[in-house]
Amino acid sequence: MSRQVWSPTRNLDLVTVNTGGGSLTLYFGDGTGKFTRAQEIPGIHGPASVVAFEANRGRRLDLAVVQAKESRLVVLENLGGRFKAGRTYEVGRAPHIVTKADLNRDGIPDLVVGSFARHTLSVFIGKGDGSFHNAREFQVGRFPHYVGVGDWNRDGHQDLALVCAGEDAVFILQGDGTGNLRKGGTLPTGANPHGIAVADVNGDALADLIVSTRSSGELYVFLGDGKGGFAPLPVIRTDQDIIALAAADFDRDGKLDLALVSASHNSVVMLQGDGKGGFLVRSP
Repeated sequence: MSRQVWSPTRNLDLVTVNTGGGSLTLYFGDGTGKFTRAQEIPGIHGPASVVAFEANRGRRLDLAVVQAKESRLVVLENLGGRFKAGRTYEVGRAPHIVTKADLNRDGIPDLVVGSFARHTLSVFIGKGDGSFHNAREFQVGRFPHYVGVGDWNRDGHQDLALVCAGEDAVFILQGDGTGNLRKGGTLPTGANPHGIAVADVNGDALADLIVSTRSSGELYVFLGDGKGGFAPLPVIRTDQDIIALAAADFDRDGKLDLALVSASHNSVVMLQGDGKGGFLVRSP
């Protein structure tokens, strides 16, 4: 799912993938927190994930969709809220999650896609006109899932934190500002890590990582030191199959909270932050 503005009203909209249905669904927001209209974008066989990005240097918002079975990335060009298929790009077999970043510091969106079958990360450097250079492929751990983006060592270059489910770990990848990546270490987790969020959970103005595991039902919080390193806090038990998470100050108390998507319970679980990196189940 991706959140952006496509309609002329400038309200926040949503786009979701329908993997079994071979389509995307675009939901238009009404500005009050409701989504009153839906537009189907058909003909996208086997979409695995989608992300919105600014094309033509911010003049429009296009979509990039991963097609897992075809092992390709498809760009959908925005024609005033209607989309048509544009260029396609080859990517490693069984691609999964696509993430937006700016890895060469030119202000133009780049895309990063993990491959389940090849255990690689493909980096597509944006040209600024809605198209991308062919992929640079980097070998990573087994079954790369979600990617967190931030500047872990504060050198001005964007870095990545890649969740590798087959390694039970998060791979820290350091960027050099040209689109290249090198491994900067690993952070061990419980079994089958999946979701990741980047946020400042303890108020020290440094990027921290929160990682969920599916099989072991745990939440891992790693405090960033601003030098590229991360220190683990005590593991938080959720006893749920958390596939994705988001961090924000949901109760406006000045401390970051978490929203966890539980596949085993078909629900969203809210955790209240204590401002130090700890989280408790939020009272109803």
